[in-house]
Amino acid sequence: MDDQAELRRSIDAIPYLYLEHFGPGDELLSLRLHVVEGIVASRRPHDEKDSSFNTVVDTYEKVREIVTENASLIEVSPASRRFVITFDRYLAFCARDETFTNPEENEDFSKKLRTYDKSKFLDFVRSSTWSLDDQTSLSHHAIVCLNVVIDVVCAGQPAISIEATT
Repeated sequence: MDDQAELRRSIDAIPYLYLEHFGPGDELLSLRLHVVEGIVASRRPHDEKDSSFNTVVDTYEKVREIVTENASLIEVSPASRRFVITFDRYLAFCARDETFTNPEENEDFSKKLRTYDKSKFLDFVRSSTWSLDDQTSLSHHAIVCLNVVIDVVCAGQPAISIEATT
């Protein structure tokens, strides 16, 4: 699966995506993100009458009990798909806690790897850097993971590959 569009669709189709780690790529001004698929673990069997949400929830302990009884773990397993996303010639990147992230106008929530021609982050980078002569070639990419959103401004599209499992 070498086709970049197909790899991008594969990432977008993953319901739960984790950022495993990030760091410099092989080239100067290259950023490499390693993301991995989270898989929902099988749920514990429970009695249907115990899972009724008609229960009065008036304490933190009751909330915790209901969540614990009905929640499923999202975990990384040997079956999880792993991807490497490389951004060459980046000008800036940041990591934001997903809880505090404001959406952009016309946000496409169906995608995990998003590209913006206009964004607040792109405006910030354009106004605070002078590194490229042709700033119209810049684009803002965001990879939306559980717990974190990574924003990258770079010239060009990211390169996506599947990480080999060991």
